[in-house]
Amino acid sequence: MPTTDRVTASQLGLRWTEFWNGAMELGPNLLSPDFRIRFASPTRELTDALRGPVEVAAFIEEFRAPRPGLRFIMDGDAAGEVDAAGSGTFALRWRSRQPGQADHSGIDMFEATAGRLTRVWSVGGASTFAVD
Repeated sequence: MPTTDRVTASQLGLRWTEFWNGAMELGPNLLSPDFRIRFASPTRELTDALRGPVEVAAFIEEFRAPRPGLRFIMDGDAAGEVDAAGSGTFALRWRSRQPGQADHSGIDMFEATAGRLTRVWSVGGASTFAVD
């Protein structure tokens, strides 16, 4: 994404959610070449080694394969912001839904540089946050 396009934290969060929903074509423009994701779960041994959009997209496709109909949804707007250059930190709550399964929710914390995500720290749970 060119840095001349103004991007908001919520827009980046929405693109991240779409990416997790199977829009793999978003990866190269959404994630920096040295992108890293860190999960607070047992999967971290597998995911700590992931680098860049291609490896992360392959992980997401493998994750989604045994979960037909899985959908991720942003649960409100992002908290935090990115500046006019598309750099900053923000967080968002998310919810996942899969037919016949209980919903899950979590929080992702993002670092962005020049309109692309560079780091994400993610924690999820087998229950959902209360919605006020």
